[in-house]
Amino acid sequence: MARDNLLMYVLAAVVIINVIIIVILNNRLADEQALEASSNGVPQTTLGPGDTAAPSGAIPTTGTAGDRGAGGDATGGVPPRTVIRTQPPVRTIVIDAPASCDRCFDVDQYLVALDETINMVVEENGAGADGFPFVPQRLPALAFNGTLAEYTALLEGWDIIGNITNITGTTRYDGTWYILPVAHPPYYDTVSGTTRGVVTVTYLTASTCDGCYDQSVLRDLINDSHIIVGKERTFDIASPEGRAVAARYNITRVPTIIMDEEAGLYPNLLPGWLVVGTIEDDGAYVLRNLERLKVVYYDIASKRVMNP
Repeated sequence: MARDNLLMYVLAAVVIINVIIIVILNNRLADEQALEASSNGVPQTTLGPGDTAAPSGAIPTTGTAGDRGAGGDATGGVPPRTVIRTQPPVRTIVIDAPASCDRCFDVDQYLVALDETINMVVEENGAGADGFPFVPQRLPALAFNGTLAEYTALLEGWDIIGNITNITGTTRYDGTWYILPVAHPPYYDTVSGTTRGVVTVTYLTASTCDGCYDQSVLRDLINDSHIIVGKERTFDIASPEGRAVAARYNITRVPTIIMDEEAGLYPNLLPGWLVVGTIEDDGAYVLRNLERLKVVYYDIASKRVMNP
């Protein structure tokens, strides 16, 4: 019951926004492709993982997401995809995050999903003077060349999910580029030079409350919610550290959790969280309304165990 209520009120609405974006883009393209094929009388050609040559007139599948291990490899691991032969290939640059961001969102998930509707020719971002000259604030990211403009349905609302830049003065990259940074943490912030979206979680417990709900429910909930946790701390309210945390955030009911300000980077956390908790001046997310969750908890002020 405790877990079900927590799921309902806190993080059930947490959806990876990147996946939403990809679904929207794919749906747009699928509608456009079906309309184009119908109006032009152009048949669709399905290329499977084992294909070594495209049928006459079809766009080859080489250079897709599978070349860098996203969903498979270039020898046959790429899932089958449908290609409309009238659509041109799009040069796609992968702008990876630094190696230090080992928990950054996997941009290969973008490549695998978009590979179904965009004919991408994928390149890794080169190092040094020949590297891609534009670096967005969030990494990793994808950069599509101006050919993407021919996928007109994809560009609706592009200013919401990415940005457009015009590059000049290079030998390899001159022209218009459509930049798609990751939208879901963790990601690397090139302005601050730090990894964002790795959350520190503090569990505040009451060891004297034998009947209180198990805090492992909270841990499992966070793990299931796609929130990436970097550090966990557990304090009993009888300990000096626990008393300090309770005093700092005026916590009156335990067990509870406090997530630091990095949790605020997960965009779909906010609506559900305001039902059961608060956002503090320092950006911390504090779970408070335990009575709303209908769980057994300990009231610090009255020193009583409270039943739902």
